[in-house]
Amino acid sequence: MIRTVAIILGDNDFGFVYYNLLESVKNLIKWFDGTDPECDMQTKIVEFINQSSLAFYFAYNNWLTLETFIEKRTFMSEYLSEAKILFNEEAEEDILNNYHDYGAWYLEVQSGKIESY
Repeated sequence: MIRTVAIILGDNDFGFVYYNLLESVKNLIKWFDGTDPECDMQTKIVEFINQSSLAFYFAYNNWLTLETFIEKRTFMSEYLSEAKILFNEEAEEDILNNYHDYGAWYLEVQSGKIESY
């Protein structure tokens, strides 16, 4: 069961991107967790984050024009793919012991709380 999900990028300019992405992860967990014993939620979440980060970047950085996005998409896709995704104990330990200058975000699944750290 997933308790905590943390995304560490080390860049504090992505708050709207990762806040909204983690909102979607929260909904993904509510929808799928426990419904299929064969389902590996950690893998599903990692795939979702990796496949969706660029779309969320485009959607929640409203200063981007389509032309600017097209110019930057390869760079941003590679940049966002460098994010580290942690779960449960590993995420909780990182939250308690590290300060990423608000370049990391976490979701507490039970409470639904999403914060940067």
